Amino acid sequence: MRPALALLPLVPLAACATGPGFDERMTALVGKPEGTLVETLGVPNRTYETAGTKYLQFEQIRSYAYPPDPFWYGRRYWAPWPSYPAYSLSICSITFATRRGIAESYTARGSCG
Repeated sequence: MRPALALLPLVPLAACATGPGFDERMTALVGKPEGTLVETLGVPNRTYETAGTKYLQFEQIRSYAYPPDPFWYGRRYWAPWPSYPAYSLSICSITFATRRGIAESYTARGSCG
């Protein structure tokens, strides 16, 4: 019974453990074939090829809805009605450069992560 009690303080730390970050996941794809990129990120939105280098662009668009605030203070006075729900978009664009079918590097723009 005592060994189980000794591990009890470690339980909250296990709940805080997170997976690999965005850069770690993308760096793991460098050196992989194009097929692996498509399997992992889906079909690219755009492709462009020049001087032996092929660029694959992947876009991820997420929308977030925030619930209405029941105590919205509109126009400097308290309004007894709730506000409208708010929406937000998160756009991430990832471009991989490949040569001979192997990913060499990537760039990311937007709110990735």
